[in-house]
Amino acid sequence: MASRWGDLGEIRIALLGKTGVGKSHLGNNLLQQNAFSVYAGFGKSGSLCSLYAERKLDDHTNLFVVDTPGLFDTRQPNDKTKKEIVRSIALAAPGPFVYIFVIAIGRFTQEEVDTIDILQEILGDDVINHVIIVFTRKDDLGDMLINDFVLTSPPGLQNLIQKCHQRFASINNKGNKASLKAETSYIFDLIHKTIEDNKHVYFTNQMYQDAEQVLNERSQEIQKEVDRSIRELRQKRISLENRGNVDTLKAQILAIDSEIAAKNCMRPKRRAQEELLQQDSSLLGNLLDRMKSVWRSFKTVFH
Repeated sequence: MASRWGDLGEIRIALLGKTGVGKSHLGNNLLQQNAFSVYAGFGKSGSLCSLYAERKLDDHTNLFVVDTPGLFDTRQPNDKTKKEIVRSIALAAPGPFVYIFVIAIGRFTQEEVDTIDILQEILGDDVINHVIIVFTRKDDLGDMLINDFVLTSPPGLQNLIQKCHQRFASINNKGNKASLKAETSYIFDLIHKTIEDNKHVYFTNQMYQDAEQVLNERSQEIQKEVDRSIRELRQKRISLENRGNVDTLKAQILAIDSEIAAKNCMRPKRRAQEELLQQDSSLLGNLLDRMKSVWRSFKTVFH
């Protein structure tokens, strides 16, 4: 059966918005799993919570979601912010098909307007063609329809929606199973339409391309390490077989076969992405050096 997503293989989505608006909760509902902590970011221990997760949409298509921390919560960018921005860009490399800008109903401020302006300043004007808006806390509307809410919203919000070509949806992240199914289904329809409107082309620029190159280089190194390890395991298996008494060594041979199978299933790029989440990742350091333009752009926007 043909996939509604065509032959894309992977749908990459980046979640944007301030801390506390329900980004992580929305991501969990789209992924149908508790992948993201509702307190995503740096914990008291200094370690990063999960920033990406994935699930199969169908037999041919993988959904890959990057949950960006509140990148634009602060007006005073620092080294931590710098690392989070570079991580977010690298995790979505070579580029997202869709950015979901999450806004909580009743909490719209000028900062939300500024976020889209900042996004365009950093990534380029064309990024707006890939942005959709999802309003959380739909239950706060009571009997009011989301379209009526938008029509009576402040001019700043209406202008923002117009800038995003009227691409918006709403969700009650804590709704029942039936309502969540209907609301996430509509969001996926909106994602699909956005991808169709962009002719199945994801957003990218030099930053994403630089990040993809760094990840590919590390992925190739990881694949070489895996290939070497598999060769060593196979040699170990042959040595065991040559010792005779295969029955007595059966458990060891099966363990080796299992380890070889696991290594063959390992995806080098995912392993490289996991390395990005480590606090003192040398790969992240490499990215920070390669993507200095990201930090220059960010500092220019805020000063």
